[in-house]
This record gives sequence, structure tokens and C-alpha cells, in this order.
Amino acid sequence: MFCLGLVIVLIGGAELFTSNNLIVMAWASGKVSTKDVMRNWMIVYCGNFVGSVGLVVWSSSRIILTCKGGALGCRY
Repeated sequence: MFCLGLVIVLIGGAELFTSNNLIVMAWASGKVSTKDVMRNWMIVYCGNFVGSVGLVVWSSSRIILTCKGGALGCRY
């Protein structure tokens, strides 16, 4: 059931409770410093940015390479 739930979360674009709240709860209880939280968030944001740009470059190059004459928006 965990695998099915995770797939539904990922496909549906939902966010996991643990990923959003656990580090904030640790910070609120004093187990993690503000510096550590900011470092963690910067790593995550930079990784997401690199991944999203890479996905855009990959998907746009696939469209351009498969269309006649490099035209965007062609029918398949």
C-alpha cells in the first residue's frame, strides 16, 4: 500500500507531510539550528531548479528533434 500511496502522491503533485513539516518541527523544538534548516532548503531548492531546467531542456530537445524542420507544436 505504501508504494501505491507514494505513486498517487507523486503523480497527483501532492506534497508529503514528512518532507514539509518534520524539519520545521525539529527546528521549533531546538534540535536543528536555523543555519541547518536554511542549508537544507537551499540544497533542495538548487536541486529542484537543476532538475526542472534539465527536464525542460531534455523535453524541448526531444520535440525539436522529432518534428519536421524543427517546428514546435507539430502533431504526432
